[in-house]
Amino acid sequence: MSQSVTFPVRRKIRLVYGMLLLLIILIALGFNDQSYRWMNHYLFEQTKNEGERIEQLNLPMEQALESDLAKELPVYKRIQRGVQLLNGTTYGEIPSERYQDQDEAIKRDRDGVLIRVPFNLPQAQGYYYQFYPNYVLKNQFQKEYWLRYGMIGLIGLGLVLLFMVYRYLIVQWIQSLVVRLQNTMEEDGDYQYQPVGYPAMDRLDQSIHQLVHTKHEEVSELHSKLNQLQLLINHLNLGVIQLDPSGKVVLMNPFAARLLAIDTPLLHQHYQVLIKSRTLVEMIQQTKQHEVTLHREIELYVPTFKQIDVTILPDRLKKGDRPMMLVLLYDITAVRQLETVQSEFVTNASHELRTPITAIKGFTETLLSGALQDEAAAYQFVEIIDREANRLELIANDILSLAQAERGEELAQETFDLAESISMIVGNFQPIAEAKAIQIASKVDSSITITSHRPWVEQILINLIDNAIKYSEENGQVAVNCRREAETVVISIKDTGYGIAPEEQERIFERFYRVDKARSRHSGGTGLGLSIVRHMVTSLSGEIWVDSQLGKGSTFFIRLPINDRSTHI
Repeated sequence: MSQSVTFPVRRKIRLVYGMLLLLIILIALGFNDQSYRWMNHYLFEQTKNEGERIEQLNLPMEQALESDLAKELPVYKRIQRGVQLLNGTTYGEIPSERYQDQDEAIKRDRDGVLIRVPFNLPQAQGYYYQFYPNYVLKNQFQKEYWLRYGMIGLIGLGLVLLFMVYRYLIVQWIQSLVVRLQNTMEEDGDYQYQPVGYPAMDRLDQSIHQLVHTKHEEVSELHSKLNQLQLLINHLNLGVIQLDPSGKVVLMNPFAARLLAIDTPLLHQHYQVLIKSRTLVEMIQQTKQHEVTLHREIELYVPTFKQIDVTILPDRLKKGDRPMMLVLLYDITAVRQLETVQSEFVTNASHELRTPITAIKGFTETLLSGALQDEAAAYQFVEIIDREANRLELIANDILSLAQAERGEELAQETFDLAESISMIVGNFQPIAEAKAIQIASKVDSSITITSHRPWVEQILINLIDNAIKYSEENGQVAVNCRREAETVVISIKDTGYGIAPEEQERIFERFYRVDKARSRHSGGTGLGLSIVRHMVTSLSGEIWVDSQLGKGSTFFIRLPINDRSTHI
């Protein structure tokens, strides 16, 4: 800023100094010429007056001239004087004959000033000459010289002082301008307009004020957009990494840091130091070397297994620059797992549906082939067909329930007594439990009222109690307990069944997964019950887990909020 102002000002100051010097010279020349004119006029009049004295002498011409010249000679012994008559006769000294064709003449040369004055008397006509040497003129007009050059000097000094004062004021104003601009840039504030009363300077100051104000607004808007962009990048479910041409990280959002298991992403470090995946490092090197866009799915093990969709783009800011690189990381682990689950679901659903359909079709063909004649066999076959049809209906209902739990429909909330619902459900299962000699009991804290989607809460309890009875041996026990913990309720369903191995306890919530497939089919299970339960519990803002030991039974725990604020699945 200082250099851009100082250089033109210095150049203009030098120009003004030159103009002032030229003005002083012109004034001096003008004074000099004017003084010369005045001095020449004075000498001419003096010479003319002295020539006229000849007329006052009552002597013959020759005697008068000789007497006058002799009389004046001692006084003007340094001045060359002479008379030249028209007949060619000369008296005294005639310095030059170059002006004989002029009536009057004043000639200045390097030696002095020559005055030639004509006279016309009855007794004679001619020219009167006087030559004043420079040293005579200097002595005679010394005061005039001092006065003349003194005035020139004073005028020049005044102009210089005036310009120096003006220059000082201009420089002070410019320095004030620069200081205000620097303060504005350092403090990120607004530029203060300070009028000084000079239109040109005020217009410049006002223009700078408007320009700074406009730029300040543009910078503020740019900062706002950058903050919005940074906020967006930081909250993207997409890893974003930007590398400079040397390979140093200039941007890494939190999602990318989590994907790559980087606790504290340090900027301006080389990507090979931060990124531990060899495959990803090789992709970045290829993009840097060939300047092409790469897109690939890779597997990461930092620290757990992840499937990542990677896109690396070279980004050249300006033509000729080495490219920066933009690395985009999209975690598709859940997508691939979902695809696997969907594929397994289709396979399992096809298998589960094929079994009852095959049984129904086989026994129907047997009946149509003549087994209807045998009433006992026909009755047995019809019972099998009915059982398999019911199983097919259960599978269809469970699939519909699972689809509903995953669809995202709005849930109706109501406040109800959970103890009453548990007591009712346990009472409904009492005959089924007695048929297997299983003792079923419940223990519920009194007056537990919750606000939730009641049909799903009761369906969760029905599915879990039904499983507990199905997978318990005869003379077993099923216990249903419910207690309040802070703003939640914890429900537990404990059985004395076969138990679940630790490695299978997480998988039991997968669709169509069975711990013992033969026993599950024999008991009429579809393999979807626990998957449906988990989706319902999650949709109700709750959680479910299991504690089980082989041969000792299992306990399923459910935690639900007292006041469920969720309204959607």
